[in-house]
Amino acid sequence: MELRFLLDEKAKKLLYASEVISHGHIPEAMLQYPNMFNGPFPALAKISAYARKRQMYFGKLIIEVEGNNADKELLELLEGLDAGKDDDALLGSVKDALVSDLSKYGSGLAANIKEVFGFALPNSVTVVLGQQNEGSGGSMLGADDGEITVGLFTSHETKTEEFFGVLAHEILHGLISLYKPLLRNKKASDLEELLLEYSVPHGILAWRIGLDKKFDTQFSYKNSLRRGYPEEMSMKVKEMVEKYASGNSHTTIWDEIKSAFPDCIDENRIGTLC
Repeated sequence: MELRFLLDEKAKKLLYASEVISHGHIPEAMLQYPNMFNGPFPALAKISAYARKRQMYFGKLIIEVEGNNADKELLELLEGLDAGKDDDALLGSVKDALVSDLSKYGSGLAANIKEVFGFALPNSVTVVLGQQNEGSGGSMLGADDGEITVGLFTSHETKTEEFFGVLAHEILHGLISLYKPLLRNKKASDLEELLLEYSVPHGILAWRIGLDKKFDTQFSYKNSLRRGYPEEMSMKVKEMVEKYASGNSHTTIWDEIKSAFPDCIDENRIGTLC
């Protein structure tokens, strides 16, 4: 798998617009991405409406912009946004760390994602790097036609070695979107988030590829409750992942998921993954 990095200003504007629009909490978004609120606020709403009109992920719009295939309407909307000035050295250090970690953990990640989930990694993943005022994070911007686009956010307080796990987490979201083993409902959406919470950047995948020195689900359990996921469901996923990790299973984890959450599984798509 190859990482394709985008540091273009238009791509970053779309990355920040996507994050602000999907944030759901304007005061927090204003704290993290203050420059996005410098220009006319309707520009954000217009970009959101544009994406809905074209029925496209922000990741697809980013690929269009990067390939000089964006239409005049989108380019004019982007002119109305101010992405601010990022610290290029900071973003460069994250890029270098990801390239280094890919050479160290990439083959293990590919093998274990295939073994645990039945997914094959794409040939390349597009990564848009951005900066926020506090903390760090990631966002799966789109997965379509075998392509995955993710956004990663850093700040001056974040350690660069944390990012490979965040990248792997977002790639897994993209793979689930591509393979579509889960139904599209609220419970299945929560299951996806919890499954990845117990996988990487901490959990079964992180342990198997060497990001975590030991397998410990307690951090993921506490974090899932902090993020507001149902306690009973989180405990059920926790026990399911622990059971899978302790066995010598020759099948993927989808057998366990199918047994524990039959109402979340797409039976037409799960067969090839078990």
